[in-house]
Amino acid sequence: WAALYWGLKRQDPARAHETLDVSAMLSSAKDSRLLQFCGYTILIAIVMSQLVVSLSVHGVTYAGLTEKQVGLLFALNGLVVTLIQMKVSRGLSRHSLTAAAALGCLLYATGYGAMGWAAGFAAMAAAVIVVTVGEAVVSPSVQTIVVNLAPVKLKGRYVGLHGLSFQIGCALGPLLGGLGLQYLSPRHPALPWLAVGALAVAAAAGFARFGRLLRPEEQGLAIAVMGPEPMEVR
Repeated sequence: WAALYWGLKRQDPARAHETLDVSAMLSSAKDSRLLQFCGYTILIAIVMSQLVVSLSVHGVTYAGLTEKQVGLLFALNGLVVTLIQMKVSRGLSRHSLTAAAALGCLLYATGYGAMGWAAGFAAMAAAVIVVTVGEAVVSPSVQTIVVNLAPVKLKGRYVGLHGLSFQIGCALGPLLGGLGLQYLSPRHPALPWLAVGALAVAAAAGFARFGRLLRPEEQGLAIAVMGPEPMEVR
């Protein structure tokens, strides 16, 4: 709170009259490409959010893990991200961002699909590693795509609406995952994870299709880092 207070006190007086305009942010939904991209983002956000609650319940109830081993899986997830994120980011600069996002979604589908059949810590750890690689590929790809889509003076609005879409998916994820564990897992432990994998495949198909709507210069990682003009956030 102290940091927030002093940050507001030190804002530019010339812009002190500006306030957050939610309607202005939502007005960016008039861009059909952004709206479509946000839809695919919601799908993959639902998938990504299964890593915490759903994984914990499934691991203890159906995969034979202890609570300590579940904690080790989360530590493994963080370790793998730390080790590979920079290499993945460098690799993205040489490839189409939408193709990378689609590949990451397919890695999610593979990892979560395997998780439904995994028994024991080693098998679950292998599935988590695949999921984590998917995470390391998807996250920077989608974040960069939305920045590349935005006109220079509207980047803040585009990023804001995209972030809202991602949070909607993250909110739906635990709810849908919990329903899957409650109603599908008793029939077969793999069923909810196959459903999650199907969502990931749908997101992969969406991102691949979306790539045909982008100009070549919008598919590059560098645009989000060094735009042609200073970025103005509104």
